[in-house]
Amino acid sequence: MSDSSGTAAGGAIVVVTAMALSRKARARLSEMLGPGFVVVDILRAPPTANVVLAPSVTRSAVSSLRGMFPGARIVVAEFDDDELDIHYSGPVTRAVLSGADGYFVAPSLAGISMAIEGQARLQLTGDVQASGLQITASADAIEPVPPAVDTSPTTAADMPEDDGSGSSIVWLNGPPGVGKTTVATLLAQHRPTVHLLDPEEVGCMLRRVAADPVEKLHEWSAWRTLVAETAIQLLRHQGTGDLMVPIGLHEQLGALDMFVHVSAEKITQRHVLLHCERAVLEERIRGDAEDPSLVASRLEQVDRYELTGTWLSRTAEVVDTTALSPAETVREVLALLHAPERPL
Repeated sequence: MSDSSGTAAGGAIVVVTAMALSRKARARLSEMLGPGFVVVDILRAPPTANVVLAPSVTRSAVSSLRGMFPGARIVVAEFDDDELDIHYSGPVTRAVLSGADGYFVAPSLAGISMAIEGQARLQLTGDVQASGLQITASADAIEPVPPAVDTSPTTAADMPEDDGSGSSIVWLNGPPGVGKTTVATLLAQHRPTVHLLDPEEVGCMLRRVAADPVEKLHEWSAWRTLVAETAIQLLRHQGTGDLMVPIGLHEQLGALDMFVHVSAEKITQRHVLLHCERAVLEERIRGDAEDPSLVASRLEQVDRYELTGTWLSRTAEVVDTTALSPAETVREVLALLHAPERPL
């Protein structure tokens, strides 16, 4: 149990796991660390946690974790534990298993040449026995996360042709009634390299088979994990093109849980937010709802979206649909996806 200070009751250090670990695995890690530590899942972690344990993910995912836990040390780890069914290997693990003597990270060929000189000296002095992998990284090897792209309106005439070279997951986020599914469907219908995954279908399947389903899908860990994994497998199956996923991700921790899951597979992601002014959004919801009883629940979701919208506008690529038709919104989204990438 933790308090607002970022440490657990009794002053323990809070370790956040930003990877899929079972309750048993977290308890085992907490036991190994001792009474001075508490290990918690990312979805239950305070923003002032001390250490974040993450799998090998993209630099932008690490940047997102740093934004979530600004005072924490972000630790990327590769490890396998057959007993607990944990498998998070990566390039360093593969280098270790290969029997290599060194693993070097450098910003240029000059940096690599310095590493080679050091290895050559070891070899010339007769040190040719395998003694464990030496890992060396230059501080200059890490580049800053690229800045946000300019998302100002682009006309259809400015929009480049689709060359089919993309291969990424596009999370099309936004409040209910903004047109996420409509836009994603139109994109998939008119662009052969764009494919569609409807997370609601994943939710329907889970509700049929789960003994105790959760009413609100976004609060259901099983749904978030299965949507992310389904997106990964579909993209791999298709081989090329963008996979559009219209989804309402308004809680930052739940969204980050999915983003990290996909990022661990080294797949490019784009997070696009369809925004609409409240008055116009309410008009759309009332006009689109076939069942009047759904209006109240959708407006309640809009309230939650507005309460949590700060992190969305800060981290997503925003398309304001207030004055746009569905076709115009499609053009704006396509123009955004062809702009310099701002991947997660």
